[in-house]
Amino acid sequence: MFLAGQIVGVFVTIAAVISMQFKTMKNILAGQIVANLLLMLNCALLSAWAGAGTGIIATIQTIVNYTFSARGKKIPVLLTIFFMILYVVSSFFTYKVIADSLPLIASLIFAVAVMQEKASVCRLLSLGNSALWLTYDFCIGAYTTTLTHIILLVSVIAAIVRLDIKEWKKK
Repeated sequence: MFLAGQIVGVFVTIAAVISMQFKTMKNILAGQIVANLLLMLNCALLSAWAGAGTGIIATIQTIVNYTFSARGKKIPVLLTIFFMILYVVSSFFTYKVIADSLPLIASLIFAVAVMQEKASVCRLLSLGNSALWLTYDFCIGAYTTTLTHIILLVSVIAAIVRLDIKEWKKK
C-alpha cells in the first residue's frame, strides 16, 4: 500500500500543479476536483485518515463550487460555512496525533480559497494551504505528495507572477 500511495502521489502532483495554472476559477475548480480525489486516495493508501477525510470533503466541495461557477453564479457563503463545519467534524473523528490538525487548518483555508471569484485570491490562499499540506505529508511519510506541495508552492508562485502580478500592475 505504501508504494501505491507514493505512485498516486505523483498524479496528485500533476493534477495540483496544472489546476493552479488556469486563469479562471471554473477551470481551477475542475483541476482541483481531480487533485482532491487523488489526494484522498493517496492518504487512504497511506492510512492517513485525517487527510483522506479532508480529501473526500474537499472533492465534494469543489464539485459543488464548480457547479455554481459553471453556471456563472456566486458561491454562497453559507455553503462554504457548511463545508467548514464538515471539515471540523471530520477532523474530530480522525484526529490521532498533533499533525492531524494540519489538514483541518489547510482545509479551512481551502474552503475560503475555492469560494473566491478571483483566481488571483485563490492562488494567494493556496500558498498557505500548500505549506500546511507539505508539513502534514512529511509527517505522515507521504513523500511524493511532500514533493507535490513543494512543486505546487513553486507553481503557485510562478502563476502569481505570470498571471496576477502583471494584472495588478495594469491596475
